[in-house]
Amino acid sequence: MPPNYLNFDDYAKSNLSRPDLTVSFYPFIDTSVGGHYYHRAANIPMGGWTKVLVDAHPTHHNGGAHNPYSSFSEGGDHYPGDGQKYFDSMATISLGVATPGTKSSPIAFYVDELAAYSMPYENEETISNLAVGFSPQTKRFDVSFSDKYRCIECNAEYEVRYSFFPIDNGNYEQAYLPDYVVNFDREDNNEQGKIIKPSPGYNQIWAAFDIQAEHKTMLTEGQTIFIAIKDKSERSEIEQQPADFEIVSVL
Repeated sequence: MPPNYLNFDDYAKSNLSRPDLTVSFYPFIDTSVGGHYYHRAANIPMGGWTKVLVDAHPTHHNGGAHNPYSSFSEGGDHYPGDGQKYFDSMATISLGVATPGTKSSPIAFYVDELAAYSMPYENEETISNLAVGFSPQTKRFDVSFSDKYRCIECNAEYEVRYSFFPIDNGNYEQAYLPDYVVNFDREDNNEQGKIIKPSPGYNQIWAAFDIQAEHKTMLTEGQTIFIAIKDKSERSEIEQQPADFEIVSVL
């Protein structure tokens, strides 16, 4: 995404109520008309590629949600718990790039390597639609994802780690914490890898992070870096679904 709108320093809670939606994926299930779900990313253009992973956890439906926290399980309300059926039943999809009306236009976006695949237990139940962006100039990453719950009491805290090898449950603690995390609410910036949900009434979460200085020389063309997000939230104020507490097998 080219770096010609959404200045990094201005992308903060002091100017916005929540992270701006950048890329949106709208699937229509079983029919090509009427109601549809929403999957979204909020990475900011930094002059590099952004990888967006759209999984089977929708964050919204234009007909609303049937629970007090506006939350959806894998598969949505159509096929709860069955992500494969959710994808198999998509009749129509729409891919949109949201450019705020106050920003410069036109903007050229390039979409490459669209692929569909099945990987069981890829995300925790409370994490969906992970996107990772990278700035070739600053060597900084930004990450966006969606929290499952949306309500006044739906505060959340996450942890980000990275590695140059695949991360699973067994080696998660050996993956590296970032050198510094820039949160959407800049008062939450930290050196402990913490990502703080900025607005409990919205699903969208965004943060940027710098990897440790000794690793920046490894960020060369063709190098793969793996990013893991873990839910560390204390949510005693809301009644979470049992699936949120199941041990997730990460492959």
